[in-house]
Amino acid sequence: MRLPGADAAANTFEHFVHHEDVRRAGASWTVRELAEADQRNLWQHLTRRVRMYVRRSPVPVRLVAPDFGAISVGNTDEASAITLTGPPAELVLYLHGRREQAEVDVEGTDESVGRWRKHYLSV
Repeated sequence: MRLPGADAAANTFEHFVHHEDVRRAGASWTVRELAEADQRNLWQHLTRRVRMYVRRSPVPVRLVAPDFGAISVGNTDEASAITLTGPPAELVLYLHGRREQAEVDVEGTDESVGRWRKHYLSV
């Protein structure tokens, strides 16, 4: 990883997600408060990669990270769209398949949310 920025791009999520896997393995875990700079870093990486994470989604997806921004994949004006809302760190975990451990709100029609929840996330 000699190219400038390649190491950070490849490992930011990897290290974060696996660290949180260890932290959240027990029954009494709590969401960790990250510094705003860390949340912003995760959000910047997520906005560059979100299309890869939801490329096979059966519904359009909008990610909303309050105080950081929003990004849409697909036509989120459609009635079938869903919205995932949470801090950047929680959205990263959710999109890495840690749905049960991530504190993310999922909003949409019952049908859309059902289709989304049946959808297997693959990175």
